[in-house]
Amino acid sequence: MGKYDKLRGLVPSYKEALSELKKQYADFDDTDLLQKFSELKSQKQTLDLRTQLLEKDLAAVTELLIEKMEAKNLTQLKNSKLGTFSLRTNVYVTQKDKERLFTWLRENDYGDVIKEQVNPKVLNSLFADILSNSSLPDDAGVDVFLKHNITNIPIKN
Repeated sequence: MGKYDKLRGLVPSYKEALSELKKQYADFDDTDLLQKFSELKSQKQTLDLRTQLLEKDLAAVTELLIEKMEAKNLTQLKNSKLGTFSLRTNVYVTQKDKERLFTWLRENDYGDVIKEQVNPKVLNSLFADILSNSSLPDDAGVDVFLKHNITNIPIKN
């Protein structure tokens, strides 16, 4: 197989969930598996496209509801058949200047919210690099899982 064999596998809970599903395809030969893979991939692409369209429709209707509720200064709409709909506001912040933000937080007694962390994507990339050049260090304090994927380039008719 390959150099990652000892790490091969998925996140444990996901792997367990797949066990039962895999049983129904266990007797398939290579051709049957390739056919099933192609069918499922095609179905997923169709559903993904439909989901994208539904998300746009939902976003448009949501924006209209928000605009109407704000125009009427409402935070709730009640409907005897559909229930209660509440307008909630969530705040999302992105940092533009880390040093300036940290200084402001410390000066305004919010320094306790500053945490040292490593971006998960950076960590994944770093360990992919480490694993391609050597083995996983025992003292790194991480668990590594590999998720394998199959890509398909369909034959054009």
